[in-house]
Amino acid sequence: MEQRKSARTAEVGRRGARIKHWRATRRKRWPRPEPLWERAVALAQRHGVGPIARGLRLPACSLR
Repeated sequence: MEQRKSARTAEVGRRGARIKHWRATRRKRWPRPEPLWERAVALAQRHGVGPIARGLRLPACSLR
């Protein structure tokens, strides 16, 4: 269980850094990059929507 949680934390950290970079460098109103979003959805399917949405600071309803 603990090992799974640490793997999830590491993945969320990597994805979170990419999303943070995208937020910092995008122009206003630009759509989110599809590959970035697909990876976030895949994480949510694997580890649960709630923890991933909180970790990546994304709306949970869009990760379902």
